[in-house]
Amino acid sequence: NTIEEEKVCTLLQNTVARLDHEFCRISMADGRQWDCGATALIAIVIGDTLVVAGLGDSNGVICCAISPEDSEDGGGGDVVGEEDGWTILKEEGRDEPTKTNNAYPSSRGDNDDGRQQNRVHPRGVTVLLKEVVSPHSPSREDERTRIENANGWVVTDPEQISRVCGDLAVSRSLGDREFKAAYNMSMAQQNTTHNNGGRNSDSFTGAILQDDTIALKWGSEHLSEEYRLFPAPEKGHHFIGDVISAVPEINSFQLGRRRTNRVMEEFLLLACDGLWDVMNVVDATRVTRNLLFRKGLTAEASADYLVEHAFSLGSRDNVTVIIVRFYGNDSTSR
Repeated sequence: NTIEEEKVCTLLQNTVARLDHEFCRISMADGRQWDCGATALIAIVIGDTLVVAGLGDSNGVICCAISPEDSEDGGGGDVVGEEDGWTILKEEGRDEPTKTNNAYPSSRGDNDDGRQQNRVHPRGVTVLLKEVVSPHSPSREDERTRIENANGWVVTDPEQISRVCGDLAVSRSLGDREFKAAYNMSMAQQNTTHNNGGRNSDSFTGAILQDDTIALKWGSEHLSEEYRLFPAPEKGHHFIGDVISAVPEINSFQLGRRRTNRVMEEFLLLACDGLWDVMNVVDATRVTRNLLFRKGLTAEASADYLVEHAFSLGSRDNVTVIIVRFYGNDSTSR
């Protein structure tokens, strides 16, 4: 229900905020000056509700199937539609929706050899997919506006990658303390407010009222001295608040209860940007369905395959993949 979803959202918001604080604290402990950060993608299922929190450029996709009883037009439009952000999975190279009567997961789990126990839907289904979050890229218009309101800027590098102040390719993250106001105060101010140490800098200059909230104003000289900013700002330039945000996007999804029990969630795919650099969500969904339902691989083996496949396609970044299978309670509901 709505109250439970709000509780989960609050839990995830507080969890991400604490993770960010601990990340930044460790980066400054014992005299460290670590300039590093990470993205985050967190999924939690409580009852029949899936809640996903995303921070940075990690992303995920949820895949479901609609049985013929709920898909009179053959496209699933009477249950979910494009206005809800769902995409009908088309046959590769064709314009028809993917129709399959291939094996679907059994509630009995895996065989001893690690392969799935599957069963076949007798009349076929229409397959749909939806991204669980919108990656936080400085190329997004809303993120660019937020960055510019913080007196930051966005530039595009020769590889056509948008970068915050010519440096970071994500607009929200855990860590990256050098772009967050609270960790760019003077040492005295840090000790007064957080007692957690900090950069030995006088960049913190005060607080101002912005959009009816108090925002810290801090100088960018130390970043300019480290050649982190491009183009270099004018002397005396100040940021306002966090240029890189630690506030996640949180979305919720109802599982198995969209109008009828004929909507069958198949799997949830979560991955960092190393996968999405070389595959889009549609291709990743196709490959994952083939691994799970045609080749009969387990979720873990399918995730391992996607990692290796990403590297074979030329990914040069870290690649982490998690696949979560959804199983029905009995043969009548799946």
